Amino acid sequence: DNGIHVLCTDSDATGSERAMYIGMSDYDAGRAAGEAALEIIGEGKIVGLVGYATAQNAQDRIAGVNDALEGTGLEMVEVLLDDIKPEVALSNAQTAMQTYPDLAGFITFYSYDGPAACQAVKQAGAEGEVKIVAFDAEPETITCMGDGAVQAMIGQRVYFYGYLSGWVMYAMSILGEEATMELLDPWLSDLGDEGKIHLNTGVDVIKADTFDLYKEYLESIGIPSQ
Repeated sequence: DNGIHVLCTDSDATGSERAMYIGMSDYDAGRAAGEAALEIIGEGKIVGLVGYATAQNAQDRIAGVNDALEGTGLEMVEVLLDDIKPEVALSNAQTAMQTYPDLAGFITFYSYDGPAACQAVKQAGAEGEVKIVAFDAEPETITCMGDGAVQAMIGQRVYFYGYLSGWVMYAMSILGEEATMELLDPWLSDLGDEGKIHLNTGVDVIKADTFDLYKEYLESIGIPSQ
């Protein structure tokens, strides 16, 4: 109402009067995770680890995975909830490996779930046998990839959350909100009832054999790699 331009980045505020949302599509990220699992694991049973089943980002990621796996030989048989408690995530991963002796892998939906699954797999001496596709390239998850316990990471392009937010806010301050939205229109996607206001930053699918390239990319944009 005061003529201040408002954007949302990383987490959206649906139903508000923000001009746009800058960030990844959780559904697309889920599909990317499912496709990575198909390539890396192939077939069998996998278990998901997540904080809250009711959170929109979790629901969208899980839906993306399930759609990617539909009609294939790979099935996500269960998604275990941990209420954002890493110790519960570890217990869930350990329980899954006991419940499903033929478990082929995990897809971990929240950042701390990857290290939890990694720890459970290492404790069982099952590195490379029970494979892990983990959301977020967290330092612990990166270490797990180096140890051979994590086979793929779904990395958010958080650098561009910041870069694009600054660019768009500057453009709006010079050109105005309407003109800026018109310029960005070819790169915007629809958020249903919210309209065409999503600037989708996409994700990086990082695998063990491409991790060195990913680190070079991080260095090129001024982010020291782990």
